[in-house]
Amino acid sequence: MDTRVGAWRRFIWTFVIVQLVGLGVDAAWHGALSRGVGPGTLGEMVRHLATVHLLLYVGVRGLFDTAIWAAADPRRRAAAGLTLPIAVAGATVQLAGEVWHAYSDPSGSARGYDDREAHARERMTR
Repeated sequence: MDTRVGAWRRFIWTFVIVQLVGLGVDAAWHGALSRGVGPGTLGEMVRHLATVHLLLYVGVRGLFDTAIWAAADPRRRAAAGLTLPIAVAGATVQLAGEVWHAYSDPSGSARGYDDREAHARERMTR
């Protein structure tokens, strides 16, 4: 494991770039290649999330893991100031959002939900 103070920054930027590429793939898929076409079953959605969204998920998880790893070392924390707590908070919010997205999409799509708001209301009333 690399313990140099600046190594974590390279890892964080690497995973940010992976996320941006993943967002580009996602935008190209949903915006140009398969506009208006969505998975209809749970199996199709799982396959979709494991392919089209894979780079985005790798970037989000890598950023989260790297931010936690960097914040665990007192030397890195001291040298980074507020940068690391902000990175950890941002990575945590991103990870929570992607986990929610991956969880809510398959169950909603498998039941034929096209309206996310109706899906969210139904989930809250369970």
